[in-house]
Amino acid sequence: MADPTEDGASVDRPLAVALRAFDPELRRRAVAELTDVAVETVPLLMQALADEDWRVRKEAVSAVVAAPPIPELVTALIGALEPGDNVGLRNAAVDALAALGLESIRELSAAMVHLDADGRKLAVDALARTGRAEALVVLRGVLDDGDANVRMAAIEGTSAIGVACADKAIELLDGCLSRAEPVERLAALAGLNRLGAQLAWEQLEPLLGDRDLTEEVWTALGKSGDVRALAPLAESLDAAMGGRRHVVVGALGDLLWGADEALAARGRELLGRVSGEAVREVACLVASAEPLALRRAALVVLGVTGTGLGTRTLVDALLDDSLCADAEAWLNLSDPTVRDELIQRLASGDPRERAIAVEVLGRRLTTPAQDAVAAVQRALDDEDEGVRIAALAALTRIGGPASLERVAALLDPSQPSSLRPDAEAALAALAQRHPEQALEVFARGLPPAAGAVIIASCPLTATGSREGDRAYLVLLLSDQAAYHRRVALDALARLPAPGSLDAIVFALSDEELDVRQAAVRALGRLAEGAAAPVAVSRLLELAQPDAEAELCTLALAALAKVRDPRALPALRAAARAPRAAIAVAAVEALPTLADPRRLDPLVEALSHPEPEVAKAALHGLASQRDARARAHIGACLDHEAWDVRRLAADLIAQDGDPATMDLLRSKLGSETEPLVREALTRALESNEQVGGVRRTRPPPGPGPGR
Repeated sequence: MADPTEDGASVDRPLAVALRAFDPELRRRAVAELTDVAVETVPLLMQALADEDWRVRKEAVSAVVAAPPIPELVTALIGALEPGDNVGLRNAAVDALAALGLESIRELSAAMVHLDADGRKLAVDALARTGRAEALVVLRGVLDDGDANVRMAAIEGTSAIGVACADKAIELLDGCLSRAEPVERLAALAGLNRLGAQLAWEQLEPLLGDRDLTEEVWTALGKSGDVRALAPLAESLDAAMGGRRHVVVGALGDLLWGADEALAARGRELLGRVSGEAVREVACLVASAEPLALRRAALVVLGVTGTGLGTRTLVDALLDDSLCADAEAWLNLSDPTVRDELIQRLASGDPRERAIAVEVLGRRLTTPAQDAVAAVQRALDDEDEGVRIAALAALTRIGGPASLERVAALLDPSQPSSLRPDAEAALAALAQRHPEQALEVFARGLPPAAGAVIIASCPLTATGSREGDRAYLVLLLSDQAAYHRRVALDALARLPAPGSLDAIVFALSDEELDVRQAAVRALGRLAEGAAAPVAVSRLLELAQPDAEAELCTLALAALAKVRDPRALPALRAAARAPRAAIAVAAVEALPTLADPRRLDPLVEALSHPEPEVAKAALHGLASQRDARARAHIGACLDHEAWDVRRLAADLIAQDGDPATMDLLRSKLGSETEPLVREALTRALESNEQVGGVRRTRPPPGPGPGR
């Protein structure tokens, strides 16, 4: 290339001198300092793009990208694609043209008519790397170029651009599947697979005998969704070896995942015939293959084959967090061999394996099998508590009448108290599902707590009348065991029988906190029914700021659910309580009231001395979607507690009101706490992007270190 300083050219003399320096680092720095690119500096940029050192060329490409649109620069870059010995210049020109994107596409299109084959290939590379859909118009005309290398580059470039405009690219690549050259057919099919194209069986069937396309055809068959693709893939699973078999497994996984019953049935028929050696290799893939997608595909294949090894591998995969959901989806529990495998693991596996086997049986058995239910029931005697809890959860869904008495026995005071909540839930579900058998079990005598649960859950009366059921529970309130008294209260609250209120109120003075809390919860239930007037009065007494905190918070939550007009004054008074736990409970309850005056006590709570109360009030105001509420949230940007200010900024960001922009900017200028500044910045950016428009970044404020 001629020296750009010759012939009186008007150029940047210092840069021209620096580009002749022996040290490439000096040349690179000179290019990096070129900030004013103009027509006069184009020759110098081209000299830098032709430099023998890659660092100088890379810096020159960056300068081209940062330069304003200059037609002379694009023309010079395209000129570098002409025949020449400087490979570095030609590659750098491709990099620069690709980075210019839309500005270079039109000029590259015009240049195709005079560039030689090598130049056209370089131009195609640049077009492909723009990533722009507009480049496909140019590539369409090059797909039939007279040079094979240019055609290949155009096919591969179409595939690369197709990531951004798949439909147009797929249309072009589809037309290349009938090319005479095998390598072009292969490139086209590989591109279609990469873009996730779903080719019809009629397109793929003629390609089955093409050995140059075999692996790509397998992949395309997997994406076809056509039942006819199963036969060639099943045959290939036996015939292929090593990595080629992996491709078949991946294709079968794609084809069978989410398959309808007709496709799955055909898959079971065909894959059930594959050799044991092939099944063993697929099972090995589940355990150790990479990537994870291949392991998942292997699971699908095993799930369809229905072999004993496949079943064992699927059950093993339940212990793998990355595969457990896929494995469970393919376990066919209507198959006795699958149930037998899970039951065997339940009998001999480690605690985690036993618990997972129980959970799967409980979730997946749509029509409970007697052997499986019996195995789960036996797990109630497991030495591991986690397995026993899993068994109770499973019996909640699949347990039958025979499980009632066994579950009820776990509510005996001699049994571990940690099992009681799950045992109560399981017994309640069983009593609802099998009411007549539940009453038979009740009649034979039960642990008192189990009797209370059956009374509360069974749609039939346990003692012959609802009054008799109530009398049973009231008597249980005098039991020496606090647990029995608590269960009786829970049952009374659910019992549609009059006369329970006095017994529940009496239990408010019980010596055990657990029982007193159950009594408050029971009052809350009654406050929503016929006994509401009296129940609400007692709840109001308990909701006083000086009341027992544990009972007061429960009473406040119960009052929030009723429409009694007395609830608002009680919650308002409690929101002023000095104890944060009570004030927070009241503030959290206020937004649920139907009373339109609920906003005032929320605003008052912003001034509570405890920051946690103010934060609860902020959340409550944010839920109201009210202009007045938004104003008070904005005012909290001046709150003395930094965490309250940060929450206010985050809530403003979630609201997305552009009207808060000036307020946010002013607060950012004076805020010194880094975490609050970060939240204010987030809020500003969120508001600035409303409508998809990004405007200015907020100015820095006098934060720490400034």
